[in-house]
Amino acid sequence: MEVPNPWTNLPVLAIAGAASVFLIASRFCSVYPLLYALQNGNRVSLLTAINLSQMSEFSLVIGALGLTLGHIGRETLSIMIFVFVLTSILSTYMIQYSDGLQKTLNSCLQRLGIKDLAVVLEVEEPESEKEIVLLGFYRVASSFLHEVLDRDEHASTLHGGSKDHIVVIDFNPEVHRKLRAYGVKVIYGDISHLETLHHAGIHDAKVVISTIPDSILVGTDNLRLMKHIQSLCQHAKIIVTAENSHSALQMYDEGADYVLMPRMIAAQHLCEITERLLCGETTDIAQRKQAHIEHLQLREEIVS
Repeated sequence: MEVPNPWTNLPVLAIAGAASVFLIASRFCSVYPLLYALQNGNRVSLLTAINLSQMSEFSLVIGALGLTLGHIGRETLSIMIFVFVLTSILSTYMIQYSDGLQKTLNSCLQRLGIKDLAVVLEVEEPESEKEIVLLGFYRVASSFLHEVLDRDEHASTLHGGSKDHIVVIDFNPEVHRKLRAYGVKVIYGDISHLETLHHAGIHDAKVVISTIPDSILVGTDNLRLMKHIQSLCQHAKIIVTAENSHSALQMYDEGADYVLMPRMIAAQHLCEITERLLCGETTDIAQRKQAHIEHLQLREEIVS
């Protein structure tokens, strides 16, 4: 790629700058309305537009072919090259700080009267007691919900913790729709915002659970979530997730009732299976394997 010296032709650089602004703006003007109309909410619609705010490198191939065939001039190709360079640099930082950027844009849109998904999809329902609150909904939460709904005896153990007493707070529109189809109450919102938790009305919750590890959470972590919960639900039991022993101990020091460490639970189960294999207990393992296969064939979760 022959990148020309920008200082030798400042007007070309200025045109490229204007074209870059137009390109980024066009992403928001084309992608955001379409996704918003499909009820994906401001967050998903804005993040998608942000992640697409770059000129495709394939455009340079088309430009080079156009120059070879005489359809465009060298100056036009130079503009395309500069637009590619500028948008590549800008989009790198836009994607890196996409969470904060979308929150700012989201606030501006709401001031202009463009409601978020939480309002668009809101359905008036009678207020009921929220016993179990799931903050965020991913694989562990999906498996937990499946166990609660699938086992009657398990549900009764959880103080009548049927789907009528479980509330999920998450900003994934697809999860939002699936949970409603299952009859599970779900509130659209970003759990990293204290205001979201406040307006969700979880003050009287008995157990609040965060199953999403810090590496997946955006804009917050389990320790911060726990402190938010402590300020809102002073009588609630809190279960959070840690990825290492240091974080787990810190959360216990700060008052967590239980800290979930999925890798330790998986390791304990794996150790038991390995010991049985080493001891030659093939019959027991074969029975477990068959039972596991049958269980997996019948299991259908919201998040696979």
